[in-house]
Amino acid sequence: MPRSLRNPKALVGIAIVLAVLMAAGLADVISPHDPFRQSLRARHVAPEFDLAGHFLGTDHVGRDVLSRIIHGARISVLVGLAAVALSAVLGMLIGLVAGYYGGFVGAFLMRTADIKLAMPMILFAIAWIAFFGGGLVSVVIVIGLWGWVPYARYARSLVVTLRESQFVEASVAMGASSAAIMFRHVAPNLIGPLAVIATLQMGEAVLLESALSFLGLGVQAPTPTWGSMVADGRSYVDSAWWTVTFPGLAITAFVMGASFLGDTLRDLLDPHTR
Repeated sequence: MPRSLRNPKALVGIAIVLAVLMAAGLADVISPHDPFRQSLRARHVAPEFDLAGHFLGTDHVGRDVLSRIIHGARISVLVGLAAVALSAVLGMLIGLVAGYYGGFVGAFLMRTADIKLAMPMILFAIAWIAFFGGGLVSVVIVIGLWGWVPYARYARSLVVTLRESQFVEASVAMGASSAAIMFRHVAPNLIGPLAVIATLQMGEAVLLESALSFLGLGVQAPTPTWGSMVADGRSYVDSAWWTVTFPGLAITAFVMGASFLGDTLRDLLDPHTR
């Protein structure tokens, strides 16, 4: 086993990410209660630490907090994977074109990236949702379009080096087209390094989704999301601390686990750290 995988931080990251993925995939099976079922008689029941009852308590309308956290993992995983995939593909394409052609094309694309960085994320999200409406698809697109710059910059730096490689020069000498060289020969060399960025951005994507849901710009009620659970419980933090604490811990744990996993992949794929 590689030394990096024996690192306690790597094991913790893998365990957390796997636990969230399993919770998302088996939510209907492992949830102790219906996450949508309301009961004002069971409103703000304190954590009972008994799986037969409400293990993590109930919220302001009597819904089971543990069940909503488990089902909320589905939204977090879906948004994280879809948004990161969109960012990675878009960023790799832009970086590939900018690095291979260079000149005016490369400068224009990189200046576009700089302009994008100057725009506040929340302002961009509000503008998008105002024009196209909210919902899961809008959240994925907003986060995906927001996160492509790191991929583009790193991909460009790699492509600038790779285009001077002997295998690229040999392909040019054999008459290969620019598209064939970029996508058949250069792009496969970008997947490993960009996968590290993608893993690190999984946690950031979940954090952004939670922030949008907290502000009411994300997935709408009654669909459970970790961010909306924190938003619903913030008014009762003095009398029902568990409605905010446990969803917040879920967000923190997943972001930390994704960060640890990203560090592990970087150690595995970066020859300078071996």
